[in-house]
Amino acid sequence: MIENIETDRLVLREITEDDAEEMYKNWASDDEVSKYVRWSTHKNVEETKEYIKAEQERCKNQCCYNWGIVLKENQELIGAIGAFPSEDNIYELGYNIAKKHWNKGITTEALKRVLKYLINNKGMYRFRCSHAVLNPASGAVMRKAGFKYSHDDSAEKFDKSRCFDIKVYYLDIDKVKLVRPTEEHKKEIIEYKEEHFNNGETRIHACSKLDKMDNYDEWLNLLERNSKKDTVQSNWTVTTQFLGVREKDNKIVGMVNIRHELTTDFLKNYAGHIGYGIRPTERKKGYMTQMLAQSLKYCKNELNLEKVMLGCYKENVASRKTIVNAGGVLEREYQADDGKIVQIYWIEL
Repeated sequence: MIENIETDRLVLREITEDDAEEMYKNWASDDEVSKYVRWSTHKNVEETKEYIKAEQERCKNQCCYNWGIVLKENQELIGAIGAFPSEDNIYELGYNIAKKHWNKGITTEALKRVLKYLINNKGMYRFRCSHAVLNPASGAVMRKAGFKYSHDDSAEKFDKSRCFDIKVYYLDIDKVKLVRPTEEHKKEIIEYKEEHFNNGETRIHACSKLDKMDNYDEWLNLLERNSKKDTVQSNWTVTTQFLGVREKDNKIVGMVNIRHELTTDFLKNYAGHIGYGIRPTERKKGYMTQMLAQSLKYCKNELNLEKVMLGCYKENVASRKTIVNAGGVLEREYQADDGKIVQIYWIEL
């Protein structure tokens, strides 16, 4: 059974045989919808039931994901979106939506949310989409979700009734992994620090005082001491320091600092369990979303935490969205001494 996921307007959930009538009425019986995809118009509700059963069986056997698109406002099932593995280790994404809901941004909203789920929860990083040449609006959806056009091709209806020309798009996500700093990272970490300073940023987020220390070996020693309860410095808490390293070129794109307990007022009132930062040249590329997802797994599996707290300034839209997309629930907000509004979120693990 697949997990339910949500957006502002939608709930994406499993489609069952109980949905057959609504699916048939809203899009499976519509020639305007089916002419752009590989399945053909359903002749009756029974055909829709059989289609649903076949899709459920396929998802069981092939690690597929197939969600119904449901409007929150009235619980109406208005479409479907799925991801299916191909032989070249790429997940193929496809979607259908009732004609009366075209051109409302709903498909783009659903596609972006599914991609985030597959990347952060399932560790998938390569995707493919295609659309009929005569359906350029679908291509616009793909581009808004980050897909890039690759080439033209052709596709055939499942029932072999006809072929049609298609445009194929790909999305390759640069995977980032969390690693502990070592002596081998010295040159790259110094460059990371200098990039912040050259950008006018004298404070580096989640760096465990790297921005205040000149000696790299002393910084590594500090990390080691603060990672253990019997050697952690006074007025501090046990922490684990990570680097966010891009796998394709081993470049450090960010840092994460995980606090095992909230033992100080600063942690309880602002910083929380997880601090993070991205180097200036690598921002707005989705790396923090990956790093936070891996950090949450660490907190759950290694620290046995049931929930974690994160804080951010309300004006930091990117950070706020990252937290919310990871499941963050706003607990409170207050005005800090600098006049800025601080928001405190909790994420259940």
